Amino acid sequence: MAVDEELNARFRTAMSRFTDLGERRMMGGTCFMLGEHMVGGARRDAENRTFMFRVGKENMEAALARPGARQVVFGERRLGGFVHVDAASCSDADLSEWLDMCTEFVTTLPPKQKKRKATR
Repeated sequence: MAVDEELNARFRTAMSRFTDLGERRMMGGTCFMLGEHMVGGARRDAENRTFMFRVGKENMEAALARPGARQVVFGERRLGGFVHVDAASCSDADLSEWLDMCTEFVTTLPPKQKKRKATR
């Protein structure tokens, strides 16, 4: 899989209203972080260009009812609370709506616990 800079640019632009936006390479593409929590990402492979959105398990039913949405499957594991949407069917207005749903969920998450270093 490859990074899709065009999709990354669309994601960055749609998230530009946030000051604590970060990026990490993972899950076969680029994932965007709000603070320390993943919001979603973008990727492409030989046949598909997709956005991934972290909507939360409680929003899955509503998210899957939207056009072009399907549950994320990573390997053989279904990821609850995550959906893929084909980039070709995701207008800038759609992207903004998806990201509103994602950020509404992610901002409810508690801060992550810092990992403690093992002592000997």
